[in-house]
Amino acid sequence: KELGIEVVVDQFGTNSLPFSTLLNMPIWALKSSYQENNLRYYQLIRHISQFLQVKHIINGVNDANLSAELVKEGSSLQEGFVFTQPMSTEGWQALAERGYKL
Repeated sequence: KELGIEVVVDQFGTNSLPFSTLLNMPIWALKSSYQENNLRYYQLIRHISQFLQVKHIINGVNDANLSAELVKEGSSLQEGFVFTQPMSTEGWQALAERGYKL
């Protein structure tokens, strides 16, 4: 954190990570993929995030209605095609040249 680096545990809930390790990691957020028709999965990871006092990022939000539902559930950090389509290397370079921080 002193260096301005934020650590995110990606794909949380899909791999083995002991809770004792998680409790001692200086993480900023847990990131998990949206599990279709499985609100309980989302709620569980959200509650773990709240317990750890870290952010929860949901990946795979590809529908505006889903995004709105997740916001109602308390998820303001989302990723997915509903926000932007995949971008080429040239597209990223153009953004960087215009001063966007990547």
